[in-house]
Parts: sequence; structure tokens; C-alpha cells
Amino acid sequence: MATAGAFNDPMNIAVDSSDNVYVANSNTNQILGIAPGSSTATAITTPSALNGPYGVAVDADGELYVAEGGNSQVAKLTSVP
Repeated sequence: MATAGAFNDPMNIAVDSSDNVYVANSNTNQILGIAPGSSTATAITTPSALNGPYGVAVDADGELYVAEGGNSQVAKLTSVP
């Protein structure tokens, strides 16, 4: 699993059918992705794309959804690596 240094107020995680882990990293306004077997968390969104992400979910089709506290909305991420 990824090291603690990559995280800044992680709020929620989700795992897709390929075992990729997604972390809502609230204080950096990013979603981090961790590939299976990796110890590196990589930002899959830019800080300007989200505002206070605190929830993340993956549906049966592999679509990623993010609950944003700052924008009071649920955003669908369309280009997830």
C-alpha cells in the first residue's frame, strides 16, 4: 500500500474490479490512484478539478464518482487511468 507521505486528510477509499484503489484526498483537492501491487499514490485529478472531495465510489461499469463538500455536488470522472 502507498506510504503515508502521499496523503493529506484522506477521507474515503474505493476499489474497482481491477483492484485499483482510489483515495479522496480532501486537503489537496485530489483523487489519488494506487495500482495493484504499487506503493505509489498518483494524482489522477488536478487540484483545481475538485473542491473538498470526501467520498469516492466506483460503479459496476468502472465509472468513478466523487462527492465534493466544497461544491455540494457529486462529480463523475470521465477519464480515469
